[in-house]
Amino acid sequence: MEVNKRRSSIASSESKRKSPKACIPCRKRKVKCDGNSPCDRCLKTDCECKFDKIPVKKEVTAESHKAKLKRLKERLDELSTIIDHTTTPPSASLSLSNQLNSSQKVKLWVTETGQGCYIPDNHLRIDRLPSGSNWERMMEEIEPKHNINEPPPIIRQHLLNIYFQYIDTLLPILHKPSFYHQLNNHEPVSSILLNAIYCVSSRWDMNTPIRDGEPRGWCYYEAAVKLLDQEYEPQLSTVQALLLLLKYNEHVRRRGFLWRTSYYFQMIVRMCKDLGLQRKIVVTSSTSPKILIELEKRKRTFWAVYCYDVMMSIENGVPFHFNLDKESHVDDPQVLMDEVNDQEKIIHFILLTKIIRCQAQITQFLHQKLDSQWAVKNMLTNWKEEETFEALTNHLKESIGILTSYTSFPEENDMSYAACFLYLASCFATISLHRPFAFQNTPTSSPHTGHCAEAAFNIRRIMGLVFRCEALEDMYCSIRGIHQIMHYVSAAITVFKEGGYESELRDLMQIALYLSSTSPVIEMNNKISTMQQSSTSFGFQPNPTLLSLLYTDDDPIPNI
Repeated sequence: MEVNKRRSSIASSESKRKSPKACIPCRKRKVKCDGNSPCDRCLKTDCECKFDKIPVKKEVTAESHKAKLKRLKERLDELSTIIDHTTTPPSASLSLSNQLNSSQKVKLWVTETGQGCYIPDNHLRIDRLPSGSNWERMMEEIEPKHNINEPPPIIRQHLLNIYFQYIDTLLPILHKPSFYHQLNNHEPVSSILLNAIYCVSSRWDMNTPIRDGEPRGWCYYEAAVKLLDQEYEPQLSTVQALLLLLKYNEHVRRRGFLWRTSYYFQMIVRMCKDLGLQRKIVVTSSTSPKILIELEKRKRTFWAVYCYDVMMSIENGVPFHFNLDKESHVDDPQVLMDEVNDQEKIIHFILLTKIIRCQAQITQFLHQKLDSQWAVKNMLTNWKEEETFEALTNHLKESIGILTSYTSFPEENDMSYAACFLYLASCFATISLHRPFAFQNTPTSSPHTGHCAEAAFNIRRIMGLVFRCEALEDMYCSIRGIHQIMHYVSAAITVFKEGGYESELRDLMQIALYLSSTSPVIEMNNKISTMQQSSTSFGFQPNPTLLSLLYTDDDPIPNI
């Protein structure tokens, strides 16, 4: 029975395939057609009987198969050539200058695991650190091998003096003696780092004329960005240059500050992790001074990146990129033997890193306390909130105690913008720690309210001192510049508003309005009249040199 059914189905399918095709008029009427030309129905209705043209299949020959195989073989040969060229690393004997001058475009090489082979950085990674590393040979590999057409020596020296006078004081990522030693002995220095130094220093070079629609130092900034596009090996100098490009964007008022700084900082974080800057590298007594200087630059650069990370992450409400509690982090910066004259700036930088670490721990504590996603984990791990808060309070008191022992509170006769920024950061950390428990109708809320109010009054006192001394120009040198100062001022404004301090709130709001008009985030304020009104009501006439460096929304600044 099954065989008969199968045969009948095959026969019916063959009959269906052999049945004639209906003509076009019959298909339109949806009637049966006998398949003749003309068909009976068309003859009866006296209409034109038309059929579709039957497509003619091309005859497949052996020659057509050979042509297809030949074209396929040629394409595979081209792909294999491209793959071999991409995956084959350059010869060890080929110098970096020969690679840059070669006609073939340098491509990004990856390992079997997909990690980028940026530079021979195995000596900088703890998991690959051999016992007998040849540091001298490895130092030669990471030194820059090219230079650029620099400005005249007089202008170059002038810009470098400005950099070490203003920027390096709060961001000491370079080792000044070795840096000048390289320049004076005509040793190669990273081109992108030099251009980044020149562009960020040009802001205070009043002898440089301002071009139409371009801020000071724009030509150096453009050169640094072009060199950044050519970088294919993350190096320490590249991370330092990117930090300075962040500084330059803090000085120039144009649209896109937030996304532009975020874009640069993502590059910085990736390079830091690829170079292993956050890892602790153990040195011995036999380590050469040249290696000690290089390691010290790595430490200072990482801590500068860490400070940026904490400040930007808190502002944006995102997790930190570096968690120092889960890994053996790098040691604190230290003053080297040839930096005795510059030890004050290194001490200030060390104090800042301690305060920022406290701020990061406080922020993590607040996440764990206030975020509902932590509730189950806190219950399972038996998290003790009171003990954690007590430990954070003691840690912050210890850091502030070290700060007050080294630097006094800013006064008119002892004005230091580095000290001002340190005390602003410590006051912000105090407000962050105590504000969740302050301004409540509970017996335990009063001490926390007192700590918040004291910190807010200190912020107002410091900012009033800055305006009276006309030192706002110097506050641009701090990490994240005026934008970070506004963040600290906003915390004090919140305390004054919740505590009902109306007079202090009005004064600080006037300062905040003026800061917003000079902030690099020009989207916050579209009218320059707000700046003039707030400065007049506060009783302070801004320096003309400061206003000449600021740009309104209508200024045509290139978009890079």
